[in-house]
Amino acid sequence: MSKKVTLQDIADALGLSRNTVSKAFNGKHLPEKTRTRIINKAIEMGYKELDKISNKHALLKNKRILLLTTKDLQQLNFFIDVIRGIEDLVNKYDLLLFQYYCKGIEEFEELKTYIETNQIDGILCIEVFDSAFINKLLSLELSVVFIDFVVDDQDIHGQYDVIMMENINAVKHLLIHLIKKHKMNKLGFVGDYNHCRGFYERFIGYKEALFSTGLPYVNAYNITKADDFPYGDPHSLSQEIQALKELPDCFVCANDFIAVSLINALSQLGIHVPKDIQVVGFDNSKEAKISNPPLTSIDVDKEELGREALIALLNRIKYQDHNNKYIYIKTAPIIRQSTKN
Repeated sequence: MSKKVTLQDIADALGLSRNTVSKAFNGKHLPEKTRTRIINKAIEMGYKELDKISNKHALLKNKRILLLTTKDLQQLNFFIDVIRGIEDLVNKYDLLLFQYYCKGIEEFEELKTYIETNQIDGILCIEVFDSAFINKLLSLELSVVFIDFVVDDQDIHGQYDVIMMENINAVKHLLIHLIKKHKMNKLGFVGDYNHCRGFYERFIGYKEALFSTGLPYVNAYNITKADDFPYGDPHSLSQEIQALKELPDCFVCANDFIAVSLINALSQLGIHVPKDIQVVGFDNSKEAKISNPPLTSIDVDKEELGREALIALLNRIKYQDHNNKYIYIKTAPIIRQSTKN
């Protein structure tokens, strides 16, 4: 068996430092002549990771990528930044980006025709969470990557990768910090945790924080109606809050969109945040920064999420038969005034 070629091997062959060689593979500044020497030497030596680097312009040029969604992303500010990250690499590598909005499985044949007509090489899915639809998509045997995914993937059949933000530990450790600091003992969750894997993992993080601090899980503190409930309507949420027999010390929300709506609902009821109840979101959206009060949340590098999703898709195009992968992007807590100082 031949020895695996490393970056150090390439550096030694060219008389360069490993750091310089690494720059050619991660998009850092280098004279173009030096970059070309390094890439050519890597190809010559059979460097097996060549297709996993972010700078592979010549190998990727003119790949036809479809950005597929089942929701209107222009109404979801979170994804505007994600798409910006995708477009950065599309422009850098001369890829061809197509966008398609498909309402659901009833429009699948039209989608299939569009894919065939435009000779799509790979599909990047955003807000695609219907298992039956996903299985039909994977039956086309194209390379597919999902940003977030269904809660239960046991019935999903095909080859794909999933890009996720880190949810469980991010929520867990933020809540443990707040529970200990403010001596809270009653926490509730707001949002449909079955909507997608990201929401479900945040719900698990909430439950793990309770377990780790010895607090009971009390379903009566939760508002977890199905996803078709109008979480964005403060009036509807206020009715659900009033139906609770007792308010928790803190509401943990599936995302910032729900959290901001919840703060408005609490305000309508004369319940002050954070004096009477604390509120935590997720995503660190633009709305989180300007809500009243500004929202404690968990920051996601949205542009990086988009870039990593596209890189994963390009790898999947090259190595379509590789095992399915889940890739997580690191997140970080942002403390603001919706929780107590």
